[in-house]
Amino acid sequence: MKKIFLLLILIFWPSFLWAAPSITGYTGTPAHGNELVVSGSSFGTGPTIHKWDDFEGETHTVGQDVGAGPGATAWSFNRAAHAKVSNTVCRTNSTKHALSDFDAQDAYAIGFQYAHGDTLSPIYVTWWWRWDSQGYEASANWKPHWPVVYENATPQQPRVSMCGQSEVSYCYGIDAGTHETPEVVATNCDPFPAEDEWIRYEFFGIESDADTANGTVVFLVQEENGGTFVTVFEYEGNIETHHEAAYHWTGCNFADYDSSKNYAIYTDDVYIANSRARVEIGDKSTWAACTQREIQIPSAWAADEITFTVNAGSITNPADGNYYLYVVDADGAVNENGYQLTSQPSMSGIIMRGSGF
Repeated sequence: MKKIFLLLILIFWPSFLWAAPSITGYTGTPAHGNELVVSGSSFGTGPTIHKWDDFEGETHTVGQDVGAGPGATAWSFNRAAHAKVSNTVCRTNSTKHALSDFDAQDAYAIGFQYAHGDTLSPIYVTWWWRWDSQGYEASANWKPHWPVVYENATPQQPRVSMCGQSEVSYCYGIDAGTHETPEVVATNCDPFPAEDEWIRYEFFGIESDADTANGTVVFLVQEENGGTFVTVFEYEGNIETHHEAAYHWTGCNFADYDSSKNYAIYTDDVYIANSRARVEIGDKSTWAACTQREIQIPSAWAADEITFTVNAGSITNPADGNYYLYVVDADGAVNENGYQLTSQPSMSGIIMRGSGF
């Protein structure tokens, strides 16, 4: 009888409780820096943003260390290889970015890092990235990003990293062990990112229990600028992320370098939050087809309305001349068909209205 009752609940339970976000409209002018309000339903609970830095503005001076940046937690460094604010290879609509220009004396250095202190789980990180091998093959042990635990200011595993090794030309890996006793639980050596092109990375993770395969790692990357997103890892609640109970993800390294070769890594628009719930603007009418997506920064998030300031990012003219709004909820569900903007999001804010956000 109980089984029948539960089955009836599942059949007649309101569908909106598991529905993907739906956008019904917006107010505001889509231009960089303008505020928009988006209306809709099933947006769920919004994120807590740990860090957002586009390296623009008066707080970032070309040629200087990237410094504190906005937010309560400042960027930090290890060793002498501090990332500098640069304007050498800017993305469209951008005037500055971070440059980690490593040389042979910078072995085991980190360009810059976010040291949260407490366990970062759940964690969603997205950033734009570009690399310059300076003539060397990608066999150096460089890691453009990894969630990592800190012990006495020394990076330790567990980690999710992207690195080149002598054994393989380029690989992504999930390491649940420690620095002394690595325990690689998953690898994927595809795709190899195009050199000298700005591409976007996305990472979402939830720590597992110690020595238990119940964690989450979802990792996406563009293989080339203007390419669709490729899923590198997609473990939803079925991967071990740390073997020992004392070790946790507590920070993010950007442009880590463990080699004796020259290398340059460029980073822009770094966003770190406690949830994958977010608003994005894309260049295609469906989420899966988008080759340009730019994350938006919300100032208010309710069940039926989201307010955010437009981040045009590197958006350029799409093939059909239109741009589209997307809302992703905390579970990763998204309105697969974008909501068309009536004008292109040139450099200006947006507000969304609806229900269930």
